[in-house]
Amino acid sequence: MHVDGAWARQSQVIGGFSKFAAPHMAVRGKSLVEDLKLLTQQVSLTWHAPPPAQPPPGPALSEIYDTEPASLTRKTYAAVSTNFGFKPLKF
Repeated sequence: MHVDGAWARQSQVIGGFSKFAAPHMAVRGKSLVEDLKLLTQQVSLTWHAPPPAQPPPGPALSEIYDTEPASLTRKTYAAVSTNFGFKPLKF
């Protein structure tokens, strides 16, 4: 059965392209900066830290977030929340 790449698990994506070339590194979001720094050192490039993230324009999420619809959504889509690891927002 075909799995769309946008919804595939990372292991499915790696399994698919590793038939052609094995990956040298899996980079994770939690350690992205450290992983990329290590990768640049391994290929003899100069590491440049990324610029700090700029806040998005408009109101902060904490100013417009409503816990009631969020709670109802989590209850309605409990399986999705659990399977994808969505957790309630904390401010």
